[in-house]
Amino acid sequence: MVHSLGQVQQTRAREVLAVEISQSEMIQEIVDFVQKNPESHASRVVLKTAWHDYNADASGRAEELAASLAKLPPGDVEYCYYLVK
Repeated sequence: MVHSLGQVQQTRAREVLAVEISQSEMIQEIVDFVQKNPESHASRVVLKTAWHDYNADASGRAEELAASLAKLPPGDVEYCYYLVK
């Protein structure tokens, strides 16, 4: 199987990320960011990804957001993590 350089780099980046931080740690950092920066574009994209609602109000809903993020495929969680970092 032949992989492009971009695919190899992306796979390697995921492997390194997996070693450095667990999915639950990523989710906690995402939730913390959204709670501290509810009006940012990154937060809105996270809410769109997790709840399919760009304009959702996440205040006081940290546990609900964490649970929704935990149900997403790992690639979507990584995407959200990179958005808030």
